[in-house]
Amino acid sequence: MSFVPHNHFSSSDEVVHSTPDPHQDEAAALDSSRIPVAEATLETKRLLLRRLAQDDAAALHRCTGDREVMRYWHPGPDADVAATEGRIAEIDEHWRRYGFGDFGVIERETDALVGFAGLHHIDDMAEVNAGYALMAGCWRRGLGTELCRLLLAHGFADLGLPEIVAVIDPRNDASLALAERCGLGFRRQLTWQGRPRVLYAMTRAESRGAT
Repeated sequence: MSFVPHNHFSSSDEVVHSTPDPHQDEAAALDSSRIPVAEATLETKRLLLRRLAQDDAAALHRCTGDREVMRYWHPGPDADVAATEGRIAEIDEHWRRYGFGDFGVIERETDALVGFAGLHHIDDMAEVNAGYALMAGCWRRGLGTELCRLLLAHGFADLGLPEIVAVIDPRNDASLALAERCGLGFRRQLTWQGRPRVLYAMTRAESRGAT
């Protein structure tokens, strides 16, 4: 499942630990006017989010190379591990440019890399988008909700973002329901990369009243 084809507010899933980002000084030098650099790790009881590295490519490809997992992502699954290496390089460049981005998602119980998730800009849109992709074995366990609430909390509390959006394929019923469950509201229909999409959003003010 995914929010975005790219491709929190108060929560009972507590963020229990974070560590400084070793790229903070370098990223800040690129653009001192942008928002604060994100923490290098985020955690809940079941998940650890950490920066991706190139040696994660083979493991991540089990997620991003899966046709069903990437069904609603543009332009679709990574063709091979080299394509996933390119994806990780693009994610790293986003971190360097903006000071935040996608993380690798580690399932704490197994210590396995099971996908990626984060806040990022997407082509032709100014808003910051929340998105994630998890291996099919992680579906229907509440991990998507756990991730999305964590990302919203991170974006509003840590990064001070005024708004977070989710750009969703209208056929993706699971992600539409997840957005609503996490408190995002429908804003508009749009065309993105020549494809129909719907935009859900939450402002920081709205997050304070979410339950």
